Amino acid sequence: MHQKEKGVNMKIKGFILHSRKEFVEDNFGKDGWKKVLNALTQDDQKILGDFILTTNWYDFSVGNRLDKAIVAVLGDGYSTVFENIGAKSAQRNLTGIHSSFLSKGDPQAFMEKTPIIYKFYYDVGRREYEKTGENSGVMTTWEAETFSGPDCLTVVGWYKQALIMCGATSVEVNETRCRAAGDLCCEYRVSWEI
Repeated sequence: MHQKEKGVNMKIKGFILHSRKEFVEDNFGKDGWKKVLNALTQDDQKILGDFILTTNWYDFSVGNRLDKAIVAVLGDGYSTVFENIGAKSAQRNLTGIHSSFLSKGDPQAFMEKTPIIYKFYYDVGRREYEKTGENSGVMTTWEAETFSGPDCLTVVGWYKQALIMCGATSVEVNETRCRAAGDLCCEYRVSWEI
């Protein structure tokens, strides 16, 4: 897993960090969250300690370090836990503050909102969506200044859960290209049944 660092760091919404904290506390308890925090620097502990403001912007690098700590402390070295974190985030945000994104009974209409949804969570880059069939399409993320494998896995989990919430079944979201693996973009092939 590689991550690109630049002088001006990409920002992510606090929703992303908060969903990770919530997932850890729900699955590993408050002690699990304390263990993750203890694996981070004091500066990161201050940022992530008591209150993560969901509507604030945070440096992507803080989230990347948090992801690495979760994998090291709780994930037994496996980053697949991030699909579950993404699903939990979708469940929380799409039944609350971002419920207007859902298109009940019309997953394709939901997927067409992909560029707008991206801008709610990331401040740099863009995510495009191209319909490839009645129940399929391709999402592509371009020009994000920073990236990581775990973040991509949260995208997979988030969209799987969101499509289920729109009424889709047999949902498949597969990342076929990833900047963390050296590709020029992150590409996700999406399909479902109704």
